[in-house]
Amino acid sequence: SGRASGLRSPQGSRRERRSVPRRTHDIMNLILISGPGGATGERDLIGIPRFFGVATGWIRRLRQATGGGPMQRAAASLEEADRSHRAGDPAGAVRQGDAAVAVLRKLVASGVWSAERPLSRALRQQSGYLAAVARHAEAVAAAEEAVVLARGDSSRARPLAVALAGLAIRLLAAGRAAEGLATAREVAAVGGQPQKAVARALTDLSDALAEAGEPEAAVEPSERAVAMWRSLGAEPEIGAALTGHADRLAALGRWADAVAYAAEAVEHHRAAAASPVSAEAERKLALVLTSYAVTLNRVGREQEALAAEAEAAALRGR
Repeated sequence: SGRASGLRSPQGSRRERRSVPRRTHDIMNLILISGPGGATGERDLIGIPRFFGVATGWIRRLRQATGGGPMQRAAASLEEADRSHRAGDPAGAVRQGDAAVAVLRKLVASGVWSAERPLSRALRQQSGYLAAVARHAEAVAAAEEAVVLARGDSSRARPLAVALAGLAIRLLAAGRAAEGLATAREVAAVGGQPQKAVARALTDLSDALAEAGEPEAAVEPSERAVAMWRSLGAEPEIGAALTGHADRLAALGRWADAVAYAAEAVEHHRAAAASPVSAEAERKLALVLTSYAVTLNRVGREQEALAAEAEAAALRGR
């Protein structure tokens, strides 16, 4: 998959690296094995700017587990980067992210291999900040470095799948479509069990491919994301994933398939709006119903389309 497929960690095998206290090693694994946000599923900043999500969960765990020293300074810088981003200061986010990455790189270079996973995640986050300020070449470079580190973590598939998806998104945003498509295909080849972080990464990748004018390529990651969310039984993510996949299918003119997924999405959103009753959930249901009405019209089911639009209008009027 282009440049990324040949990248390998320059640090050598872990047996050759400086050992760290066993307790620190175990703590770092506990923090990172749980994935983005642990049980809460807070997402990485791997997507294009509108997909920026909560990053503070894993950073907070990093600070709590490592105490003082360089790792603590890196965590503090990452928290500042997140705050700057949320405050509408993208330059500040990049500056703080750079500081964190520099500290973590130095630790990895000195043989502290427990810093590799935090560095990989920090690089993915920094890649998002760089892309947000249109520094696409640097964003790609950061994403590529994250892939290098993820390839060295052979114990789990999740870091590699998420890092590759992030790199594909960055390449597409940088106008390097052929490399982005090749890297997206590599994401599809990564195995592993369904996980929330991977499902979110696949959704982001599908959206990025669609926005880059690659509707056919966008279908596969979207379909995989739906399958993962179904396997995980996660709400409300499954409803959003179904809606997105219906959109991907509609873009290819596969209206009959799109209707089936849109109908399932409506049922998930309807359940979310009913228990407990939520104005935001009702707003989302109205949007999904409107989209469903369009797909129903395209397959000649006009009466059902009218009923769906009437339901959407009633929700909007509340």
